Amino acid sequence: MKRHVVILVVIALVAALFSFTCAALAGEADIKVMLDGEILTFDQNPIMQNDRVLVPLRKIFEALNTTVSWEPETQTITAVKEGTTVKLTVGLTEAFVNNLQIKLDQPPLIVNDRTLVPLRFVAEALGADVVWDGTTSTVKINSKQEEVSSGEQNISEATKAIALNPADPKAYNNRGDAYLDLGQYEKAITDYSKAIELDPESAEAYLKRGLAYGKLGQYKKAITDYSRAIEMDPESAEAYLKRGLAYGKLGQYEKAITDFSRAIELDPKYAEAYLLSGLAYGSLGQYEKAITDNSKAIELDPEYAEAYYYRGLAYGSLGQYEKAITDFCKAIELDPKYAEAYYYRGLVYARLGQYDKAIVDYKKALDVNPSFSEAREALKKFGVSG
Repeated sequence: MKRHVVILVVIALVAALFSFTCAALAGEADIKVMLDGEILTFDQNPIMQNDRVLVPLRKIFEALNTTVSWEPETQTITAVKEGTTVKLTVGLTEAFVNNLQIKLDQPPLIVNDRTLVPLRFVAEALGADVVWDGTTSTVKINSKQEEVSSGEQNISEATKAIALNPADPKAYNNRGDAYLDLGQYEKAITDYSKAIELDPESAEAYLKRGLAYGKLGQYKKAITDYSRAIEMDPESAEAYLKRGLAYGKLGQYEKAITDFSRAIELDPKYAEAYLLSGLAYGSLGQYEKAITDNSKAIELDPEYAEAYYYRGLAYGSLGQYEKAITDFCKAIELDPKYAEAYYYRGLVYARLGQYDKAIVDYKKALDVNPSFSEAREALKKFGVSG
C-alpha cells in the first residue's frame, strides 16, 4: 500500500514538472515579502486586496522592531516605534499615525484567525521605504533609510532643476529615473509623462515609462509605450526585449518570440534576449528550441545561472532527466540560494525514484525561501513536515 502511495506522489510531482514553463513568463507567483534583502515567512500567506498587499500583523511589526498590542474588544492594533504610534482597527479605513487621521485604501482584515494589515501603510508609517515589483510579485521593504539617501538626493536635485527650468524635459526624465530606482513607479510615470508632453519625440521617456508600467503589472500600457519608443528608435534592442517580456507576461508568446528575435538581430550578444526567447518557446511546449536558445545564452554568458535553470526545465520536460539534473546543479553552483533550482531538481530526483535526494532538495528550497509553498506541499506528499 505504501509503495502505491509513493507512486501516486511521484505521478503528481511529475505532472508539476511538465507544467512549469507556462507560469514562468506569465508570473503566477505567490506574493513574497523581503525586508532589507531577507525573505520573511508568515504562518498565513500575504494576500492582495484592492491592489494592496496585506500581511499578518505581528510578524511584520516584530520584523520592523515595533512594540505591538491588540485590543480584542475593539479589534484595534497599536504599534509603537521610536516615538511613532500607529493605530488601526479591523474593518475600518480610518487609521492614525501620532493622532493624525489617515484614510486607508484597504482596512485590516481577519483571515484564518490571523489579523492582516496593509503592508505599505504600516511600513511607511514606521519610516521604511516600500517597493512593489509586479514582475516577481515581491514587496521589498528597506528599513535602513541611509541606503535610499542617494536616491532622495537625486530627486531633490532634479526637483531644483525643474524649478529653474520647468520646460526642460531632461529634468523630468532625470527625476523619473530617480523615482524608478526607488520603486516609486506612479511618481516616475507622472514625470515621464511630463517629459513626453514637453518632448513628444523622446524615445527614452516612452521606454522608461513602459518600464514603470511593467513594474506595476500594467503590461498593455507598457506595450503601448514600448511600441512608441520603437517607432522613434527602430534600432533599440532594449525596447524590443522589454516589449517581448510584456507580451510574455500576457501569454502572447508568439509575439514575444518575434520581439526577442528582433532584439537578437540588433544585438547578437544579447544573452538575456536568448534566455527570454527560450522561456517563451518553453511556454509553447517547444522544448528543443528552448534548449537551443538557453544554450546560446550560456555560450554568451557562462555564469548565467538562470539560463542553466531554464534549460534544465526544458530537458526535464523532454524526459532527459540526467541533463536536467546537471543543469540544475550548475545553476545552484552559480547561485547557492536558487530555491527554484533545488525544488525542480528535487522533482527530477523523485521521478527517478531517488526520494531521499528529492526530500533533501525540497528542504533546501525551503531553507532558502521559507515561503516556497510548492516545496512545502511536495514534502507533505512524502509525509515530511517542512
